[in-house]
Amino acid sequence: MDLTMLWDLTWIFLGSAVGTWGFGLLLHAPCRSRIAAAALGGLGYALYYLLIQLGATEAVSIFAAACLSSFLAHTCARRMRMIATIFVTLSIVSLVPGLGLYRCMALIGEGKNALGLQTGAAAMISFIMIALGLAVGSFLLTALCLVLQVLVILFMSIVLNQYSKLFLEASTLIGTIFILLIVTGDDTQESKLASALITALFPLAGILIYMEYNYDYSAEQSKKAVNGMIAKTAKYLVSDEEIDKRMQSEHSDIVRLSRYMEQKGSCALYCHSHMEYYSLGDYVFEPLLEDLKAAKEFIFLEFFLIEEGKFWDSVLEVLKEKAAEGVEVRLIYDDLGCVPLLPRNYYKKLEKAGIKVHIFSRLTPVFTMQYNNRDHRKIVVIDGRVAYTGGFNLCDEYINQCEKFGHWKDNGVRVTGNAVRQFTLMFLQMWNAARFNMGVENEYFDRFMKQYPVESDGMIIPYGDGPHRKEPLAKYVYKDILNAATNYVWISSPYLILDDSMETAIKHAAQSGVDVRILLPHIPDKVIPYMIARSHYPALLKAGVKVYEYEPGFVHAKTWISDDRIATVGSVNLDYRSLFLHYEIGCLFYKCEGIRDIKKDFEKTFATSTIRVDMQYYKKLPVLYRAAGRILRVFGPMM
Repeated sequence: MDLTMLWDLTWIFLGSAVGTWGFGLLLHAPCRSRIAAAALGGLGYALYYLLIQLGATEAVSIFAAACLSSFLAHTCARRMRMIATIFVTLSIVSLVPGLGLYRCMALIGEGKNALGLQTGAAAMISFIMIALGLAVGSFLLTALCLVLQVLVILFMSIVLNQYSKLFLEASTLIGTIFILLIVTGDDTQESKLASALITALFPLAGILIYMEYNYDYSAEQSKKAVNGMIAKTAKYLVSDEEIDKRMQSEHSDIVRLSRYMEQKGSCALYCHSHMEYYSLGDYVFEPLLEDLKAAKEFIFLEFFLIEEGKFWDSVLEVLKEKAAEGVEVRLIYDDLGCVPLLPRNYYKKLEKAGIKVHIFSRLTPVFTMQYNNRDHRKIVVIDGRVAYTGGFNLCDEYINQCEKFGHWKDNGVRVTGNAVRQFTLMFLQMWNAARFNMGVENEYFDRFMKQYPVESDGMIIPYGDGPHRKEPLAKYVYKDILNAATNYVWISSPYLILDDSMETAIKHAAQSGVDVRILLPHIPDKVIPYMIARSHYPALLKAGVKVYEYEPGFVHAKTWISDDRIATVGSVNLDYRSLFLHYEIGCLFYKCEGIRDIKKDFEKTFATSTIRVDMQYYKKLPVLYRAAGRILRVFGPMM
C-alpha cells in the first residue's frame, strides 16, 4: 500500500464516518449510537475501497463490506439500545449512494485523477449527509426516499447504462400516473401539492412516499385496532342525565358542537365536573404529586416524553410507593419521543418496581409509516376522581428546572367529577388497542369506569383525536370556536403550520370584527417550523389578526379561549402533525369558572411578556429567511 493510497483511504474513512454522523442527526440518535454507527460506516466504506484497490471484484468487495457491517450491527444491537440497530441499518443505506458515486467518479477519472475524484465523492457525500441532518431533521422519510432514488439512478447509470434512458422515461411515466392519483385523493390541498411536487421532481421518491402513506400495513393495523376498541367500548360513553335538559336552554352553538363531537369523536358532554387551570407547568408539579400520593385504587399515565430529572424522578418515587401498597399503576410512553431521553431497557426497571408499562409503537429495524403516528397525548388519571392534561410532559424544562429555549411557558388543567370517566376510558382504549388486546370484559372495564360527581355550573368535553379518525376532530373543534365567536378568540401554540381552510377560518373571524390573537414563541425549539410559522404573518396581519411572540422564551401551551364562555386546553398544536398524524388529547370547557383564569393568563402575558408583531417587524427579518419560509411552507404537511 503506497502513501497516496493510504492518504486516500484515510480520507474515505473520515469522510464516510463524518457523513454517517451527520445522517444520525436525522434520527436525533443518542451520541453513543452516532459514534458506533460512524465507526461502522467508516470501516465498511474503507474495506470496500481497500479491496477494490487490491484488485478484488466489485461483487466481492461489496459482499465483504456488507458482512463486516452486518457483524458490527449485530454486536451493536446486543450491546446498545434498539435505536442503535435502526441507526446502523440506515447508516449502511446512507453509504450506498457514496459507493455508487465513488465508482462513478472512478469511471470518469480513468487513471491518475480517479483517486482525487473518489476522495471528492466521499467528501461530497459527507457534506450532503451533514446538511440533511442539520437542516431537515424531521424529513426522515423524504431523505430516505431520496437516498434510495440516488442509489437506483447511480446503479442504473453505472451497471445498466444502456437502459438508463428507458428507466428514466419509465419512472417519469409512472410518476405522472401517481401524480394523478395524488391530486384526486382525499388529502388536504397542501398535502397533495407537496406530494405531487416531490413526485414530479423525483418520481421514485414521490411514488415511495405515496405508497408508504396509503398502503403501510402496520400503520393501518394500528388505526384499525384503535377504532375497534372505541367501537367495543361505546357502551361506556354515557353523558350525564341532566345534559339534555340543560342543552335546551343553552347557546345553540355548543349544542351543535357537542352533538358533532359525540357522533364523530366518541366523546360525551359532562356536567357535575370542575376544572382548575395552571398557567405554568411549574404550578402543576406540587398538586400532581399530592394527588398521586392520595391514590387508593389505580394510577394511569400516558405521555409523549419522559426524562430523568426532578419532575419525573419525583413522580416515579410516588408511583413506586403506591405500587408497593397495591395500587395498580400503568404507564404508556412513546418510544420515539423517549429513546434519546431514557436509558436502555428502562421499562424493565419500572416493571421491577411493580409498574405496568406499555411502550407505544416500539422502534424496530423495519421502517414503517407507523412511526409517523406518535402518541403525543398527556394524561394522568387517579382513582377515576382526578385527571390532568395539558401541554406538559414529565421533563424538567416543562417546570423550568432547566433552560433549553429561554423561559418555558406551558400549562395544565386538573379535572374532577364525572368528566374524569372520559379520561379513564380514553386511556384504557389506547392501552388495549396499542397492545392489540381487543377483548373487552365488563368486569375489567367496570372496575375503573366509575363517576364521582362534584358541584359545578360548567360543562366539560374531554376528547381524543388521531390518525384513526377519517375527520380531524380537533381541527373542527378549533374551526367551530372561530365560527361561533362574536367578541374574541385568543390562541396560543408552539407551532403554526396552517392549511388553507384553517388559515381562512382565522382570517375570516378577524375580518368579521372578532379580536383574534395568536401567541407564538420568540425563541423556537425547531428552526424550520418556526420559519414556516412566520411565513403566515403577512396574510394574517393583513386580515387583522394580532400576532404576538413570547419574548422570554418558548410557548408550549396549546390553548384556545373565546367570548368568556368556551375554552380548550390539551396537546393539540396548530400544525399538520397534531391535526392529522399524531394521537392527541384535548379538553373543551363551557361556562366553567376556570375559564376566567385562562383569560387572566392571556391578558397578563399579552401585557407584560410579548412582542407585538407588525409588518415592519416582519420586514426586518432577512430576505433569505423570509423566502426560505415561504418555500418550505410547501412541504409543511411533512414537517
